Amino acid sequence: MPEKMVQEKFPTQKWVCVSRTVPLKGGGTGVMFYELIEPTEEHGELGRERIYARKSFRAARAGGVYSIEATDTQCHPSTLRYIGPFPKHEDVDAWQAIDAARLAETERKRTLAKAASIPGIAQKLDPLRKICAKLNYAERESFFSVMKAYIVTGKLPR
Repeated sequence: MPEKMVQEKFPTQKWVCVSRTVPLKGGGTGVMFYELIEPTEEHGELGRERIYARKSFRAARAGGVYSIEATDTQCHPSTLRYIGPFPKHEDVDAWQAIDAARLAETERKRTLAKAASIPGIAQKLDPLRKICAKLNYAERESFFSVMKAYIVTGKLPR
């Protein structure tokens, strides 16, 4: 019967999550943490940056302070525990805004890729593109609003 592997005990550190949407070099998405140096209730000086695959840290949220067992080169993701919010609200707001923008851009790309994969979509939309090319700015905006209303409701506005 194989013996159960025992996880080596590492010292506990405090980290703050600054992003859940960091693009990884090999593809995929990562989570970025900063070690907290001498953390106190009022502030914590941010130390070394650490980036890991998001699948290992699904519970981490930007702006959260966590305890984790880690060394300089390794960590045990299963030991990640939420302590509380990072006290500098301006930093947290900025980190969350960056994450939200990256998520929106990812969703936009996914939606465009999905629409582009519809067979014959370019040929079906080409007549509308040719109409738009002949319109001035105001006419084009009006045309877009009419098309959007029709797509959403199935009726042309009066």
